[in-house]
Order: sequence, then C-alpha cells, then structure tokens
Amino acid sequence: MRRRLLVASLLCLLGMGCSFLLSTAEPTQCSTDADCAASPTLRNRVCQGGFCVIPGIDAPGPVIADGSDPCVSTELCTQANSGQLSVCRTKGGRCQVWQTEQCRKVSNIAAAKDPNTIIIGSILPFTIRQFDGTKPASDYADRVRRAIDLAASEFEAAVPGGVLFPGNTRRPIAVLHCDSGLSADGAMLAMKHLTEVVGSPALIVGADEDITTIAAELTAKKTAIACEGCIGALPQGPLAWRIVPRLELEAPMANWRVSQLESELLALPSPPAKIKIALLMHEERSTRDYITRLKSILRFNGGKTISENGADFKVVVAEDTRQTLVAHEKHILELLAFEPDIVLVAMGGDFSQFYLRSVEARWTGARRPHYITTGLNYTLESFGTAVGSNESLRKRISGTRPGFAPELQANVDAFDGRYRPPNNYKDPDGSHSGYDAFYVLGMGILGASSQPLVDGVHISAGIERLRSGTVVDFRPENIPFANLTLSTIGSIDVRGLWSDLDWSITTHDFDASVSMYCLKRDETGSIIIEPNAGVHLTTATGVVDGAYSCD
Repeated sequence: MRRRLLVASLLCLLGMGCSFLLSTAEPTQCSTDADCAASPTLRNRVCQGGFCVIPGIDAPGPVIADGSDPCVSTELCTQANSGQLSVCRTKGGRCQVWQTEQCRKVSNIAAAKDPNTIIIGSILPFTIRQFDGTKPASDYADRVRRAIDLAASEFEAAVPGGVLFPGNTRRPIAVLHCDSGLSADGAMLAMKHLTEVVGSPALIVGADEDITTIAAELTAKKTAIACEGCIGALPQGPLAWRIVPRLELEAPMANWRVSQLESELLALPSPPAKIKIALLMHEERSTRDYITRLKSILRFNGGKTISENGADFKVVVAEDTRQTLVAHEKHILELLAFEPDIVLVAMGGDFSQFYLRSVEARWTGARRPHYITTGLNYTLESFGTAVGSNESLRKRISGTRPGFAPELQANVDAFDGRYRPPNNYKDPDGSHSGYDAFYVLGMGILGASSQPLVDGVHISAGIERLRSGTVVDFRPENIPFANLTLSTIGSIDVRGLWSDLDWSITTHDFDASVSMYCLKRDETGSIIIEPNAGVHLTTATGVVDGAYSCD
C-alpha cells in the first residue's frame, strides 16, 4: 500500500495528470459497490475504504479533484482546490469554488464549510488598479475587512451554532471578501461570483464607484446591500441601505469654517486686503455632490459668492490615477503661485501624501494657508508623517466629519479596544463603517429568522425593524437581546459607530449632524485626531452651535 501511494505521488509530481487525493479523512463516497455503479463517472469501480477505486490500482481515496464530477463533501472539494474553500452543497452535485484569486479572505472559515451557512459577500477595493497597470494595496480596505471580521466573530460567539430558523435549523454567518480593484470589471466579476456561485443574499459594498457599476444587477437579483463606504448618492433600489452619512452634508460646516477663518485673518495685525480660497479636488462620484453643494453656498470676502469673488477663487482638479498619470507637480505649482489663504480639500489620502507636504516645504509666501479637509481625511494614515513636529501646520489643519456624539464615541472607543488585540494593537483608523455594515446585515438576518427563506428581500425587511424601540448599540453584549427581540417579530432602534442610523423607511437614507475634527498630540507627542473640535451643525435646522476649540 505504501509503495502504491509513493508511486502515485511521484507520478503526480511529474505532471502525469493525477486527479485523486490521498486524504482519507472522510470515507463517505460509498458504502457498497452499488453506490459506485450508480454514478456515471464511478462505474466499474469498487467500494474500498469508503471510496470508489479501480481494483488493484488506486489507493483508497476520492476520485474527484475538480468541479466536473459529482462531489462528496466540502472537505474533499476544498482539498482538491489546493486548500481553498470549495463547497459541496449537495452530495452528488458539483464542487463550488468559493475562494478564488479575487475572493481570497473568508471570515469564520469553519462555519463557511457548513452548507447551511449564510454567506455575506463583501466587495472592497483591496487594490486599486492604476493607469500604469500597477495595483497598489489599500491598507484602509484591509482595516475595513478586519473590522467586518471582528463583527462576524462577535455574532458567532453571541449566537452559538448560528441563527435559529424554522425547523430547528441553525444557520451560521460567514463573510467572503472580494477585491474589486476599484474597477468596473472587477466589481462586476466579484458581484457575479458572490451572487451566482456562492449564493450570497446580502453584500457589503465599500466604494461609490463599485456600487454604481453593480447596483442595477443587484436590484434585479433582489440582493440586500449595506453600502459601507458610499458617501455619494445612495443607489436606486429598494434593498440598499446607507451605512455612513453623505459627504455633501459636510459642505455647510466647511462654509462655516471659512467664515470663521476669514474673521480671524481679518483680525490679524496686518490683515489681507481680500481672502483667497483654493479648492483642491478629485472629481468623482464620492465627491461630486459635496463639491456642487459647497460651490453653491460658499461665501467669503464679505459674503460674496464664488462668481462674485472672481480671481480670488481657484479650482485645482487632480486627475484620476485610474485613467491617467497625475500631474502632481503642475497642481502643486498652481497652488504655490496662487498663494491661497484657505485650501478646501475634496480628496482622500493624496492630499496629505503628496500635496500637503510639498506645498508646505516649498511655500515662499508671507502667510501659510489653512486647510479644511472632510471626512475623507479622517484617518491618521498619512497625517502623522506629513505634519511631523510642525506645530504651525498641525494647527492650520481642521476637518469636517459626521456628527460627534458622546454615545457614538463610546461605541467607537469600545470597538477600538476590541479591534486592537487581534490586529497587533494597530489603530482601526477610520474602519468603523465596516463593523457597522456587518452589524446591520447581521441584525437584518436575525429579523428574517422567523421565515424559512433567507434572501435579500427578507433581510431588508429585517433591517426595517431596526428603526424604533429599545436603543441597541452595536456591541457584542447586545446581540443576544437583539436576537431575542427580532426573532419574535419585535423591533429595536440600533445605534452604530458613525451615526444613529436613523433611516428613512422609503429611501433607506438618512441625514446626520456634522461636527469638526482637528489634530492634537498625545502624551508622547504623537499626532492624534481629536474627534470633537467643539462645533456642531444640526443638519435638519442648519444651525451651527458651539465654538471651535483646538490648541
């Protein structure tokens, strides 16, 4: 026997086209020779050790190694897929390859092998395909993935064995993560794999560009969507739910900050004759509505509009790195030549990584500019390096963000404390929306558990019952209460980390208050983000109260 196994192994290594596996961990392919004869691909074999083998040639082991033959078990399908998850939903069916090069990460892998498991799909830009063909990795997307996995592990622990459905059936929840590459073809391929191969009834989608590409098909498929990173307009369709507030809500607060800075500048011993403002922007779906609204309401130099200010307002538009090379030097020179008093920033990490450092290093004007950023920059990922020990620069950076509230911050702090230990004590740095997204879909599944069918429609209906009742913060200790209430057709009022999630029942969108953040230093002198700079905008009324207070 040992000699036959060794010969077989050597033949495989020499490329002889072997299609069997050596593991005999699950002897379930057959009980009698008749079981082998019943399968067209296994006829003329005998049942030996639980497997259909050719007498005198094969060692006991499964014959199948790809998805073309009837499957025996998920364990054997996975072994045949080089250890990557491949599922046998029905014995005698086909091995369904779930883990692919594009969809590599699985949360709760043990539960994912259970045919009853509900798989939530996630489509995140783990890489971002550039014009030059490179695909740099996104550290932020990986942090979002880790936040999602933390939430999934908390549900697994709080609801042992999975969510209970009619017929006393337990169904665990797992997540399969796919990389969109922030490209239309990548997003479409990931969506089709998750919905058509894996059978995911609900998806977490992390980028406005990706949801634009796949929204129509997801609506037709009636897939529930937690729009984790959508800060532009929510896609049309009855089953899409917003997780983070729209970026455009921050525009009035940016305008308020401009007015405040104008007053401070005019109160200087040698005030400028006129204020000059530059808008440094990426024009894309995520920023388009914010830019449009900001331009329509921006007032400076005594309340003048942009058109009335004429040459005192300048727009610098950076190219899309996915379409062409970015002329960083050209844009930096534009800013240096214009010498703005205030720079409004409508872009993400490129600002601190390229523009901020270079403009500050090469500035020759008399008075350095103030920078007003948005929630897109609410991350320490590159601010710390860009600012360094420069106290003047630190104090000239402020930003708008979804509204600060003590209750929300308590949720954030509790999440941070749970996130760090399993992630080498690294800061989650803005990835809280991934955590919220899983909790929304997870509780939607709890709400759907009174029905035998778990599809996007029933999950979305479950989410509708998260809008009123006892307030339930997104924390693991609250999952059992939510499970008990939702499984008995009750309702709760969920509160996340980024917002209160006060959805409209008709649009699944919500407004949120807006606050400001700034940069401070901790006791070691390191840069930290202060989430509450003291001023708040109530979106419903347009009233700004409090005072900006950041040293």
